[in-house]
Amino acid sequence: MLKRDVVQPNEQAPDTSGSGTVLNRLRKAAPEIAPAASVLFALSLPASTATLAGSTAAALLNSGCSHEQQSEKVDINRRSLEAASLLFEGLSHKINFETVYNGLPKNVEDAINHLNAYGRAATRSINFPGGNPFNGEKWELDLRRSIWKQLKADLPEWVSGDYAPGKLQEFLSLKLPDLLSQYGVVALLNSHEATENGKDYHYCIIPRFFQIASIDTVEITPQKYAVQLTLGPEFTLTGLDKQPETAPAMGIYGVIIRNPNIDINDDVSPSEARAMVNQNTFIFNEALTYSDVAAKKPYELMSDRALLTYYKHLPENGELEQNLYSHEYGHIEESGKQTPEVSALQEYTRQYNFPEAMVAIRAQQELKGLLTELMYSRNKAVAWYRVVASISDTERLDYNLAGRWIVQQFTKHVLEDPAAYGMTIRQNSSADPVSQVMAWLGMVADKPEVLERLARATLLDYQKERGTLEMAHNLLDVLGRSGN
Repeated sequence: MLKRDVVQPNEQAPDTSGSGTVLNRLRKAAPEIAPAASVLFALSLPASTATLAGSTAAALLNSGCSHEQQSEKVDINRRSLEAASLLFEGLSHKINFETVYNGLPKNVEDAINHLNAYGRAATRSINFPGGNPFNGEKWELDLRRSIWKQLKADLPEWVSGDYAPGKLQEFLSLKLPDLLSQYGVVALLNSHEATENGKDYHYCIIPRFFQIASIDTVEITPQKYAVQLTLGPEFTLTGLDKQPETAPAMGIYGVIIRNPNIDINDDVSPSEARAMVNQNTFIFNEALTYSDVAAKKPYELMSDRALLTYYKHLPENGELEQNLYSHEYGHIEESGKQTPEVSALQEYTRQYNFPEAMVAIRAQQELKGLLTELMYSRNKAVAWYRVVASISDTERLDYNLAGRWIVQQFTKHVLEDPAAYGMTIRQNSSADPVSQVMAWLGMVADKPEVLERLARATLLDYQKERGTLEMAHNLLDVLGRSGN
């Protein structure tokens, strides 16, 4: 709705889904964010989709090719619950990282090579035609037994006893990351997802291994600090990958892990930003808040205002990095604790299929990150646009639903006491009160202290509701899920 494609009353809204619109400008600054959509709480969203070393490694790879069927079908919800619970527990437990990488004993290096081969075999087997692990295929058991036997030989002080179901995944999630931290190596845990009836299920935990290049302390606020690990090269089957692909930063193990190869700088120049603001000052006209435009396109007006407010406050002096750290700090603030939403995973799975339960869990985790970013970030205009734009992200449903919930709660708080936040509701307006508030929220980052107050009030809502079935229902009802 910027000047070159402004929506006038009674006109059709422009298509903002294409890659060439101005609303894609921030994709480098916030890579998960998609272009803004038109209408809040009315998007039709698809379900989330997932789309060698030595003779022993070669044997592991070959073992993944067997598709001899067993007769008994696996309970996919139970299997997924086991893997996801271990994954959450592993990523949230605290590790005291004190050592940067300075070489490995041969047996530890061999273990990493064998685990990389195991990961390749498991991934390839799942992706083979007919290779769905939930059909209870024999290759799965053979593969896990093979890597367990090899790990016993490589790491006898850490791996012992006969193979048993779940034993391997427990070692990979809870013991291996601690072991490798002693050598300046961090294990990033991934759960490979297999598809059953068009839905994604967590199947097996497959770690990736990275050298730790440096260990530092970063400031979140003058009173809050976090340990930061900088990733070095990744150990792969073909050698070291010096430019590995990961998320820009991850809040796990009680630390913030930063991949320096991922550039988060925005590509909008100050001169271009000033020109965009100057050409579209009408967007901030107070009359628009109460107009037919706000009545018909409240989210689009809010999104355009949030974007231009970002342009008015382009980040500088490391603000994007600090915003990133503020977000990840929300994920590690409770490290070492079983959080309510993770504790609710089993109950959620009884009410919903496992994939929907996981979306509800992940959305609640991202809620904490986004709210922490809104409270602690130095550039709140960037943080707020990240929330607003996430509502149209159809690839990351966790961000999408988290963004919707935050806007809903912000709207609720302003409606309850508009004067407290410096807003006026007009009863004789073309726009209803909810649309007026949404339009007004597009400019709230111009008053960072008000934005922070709203974030803190919404954090209290989140702390009361997280992990409840009501929270899951509120999040998943947007997707048309009604539970069992």
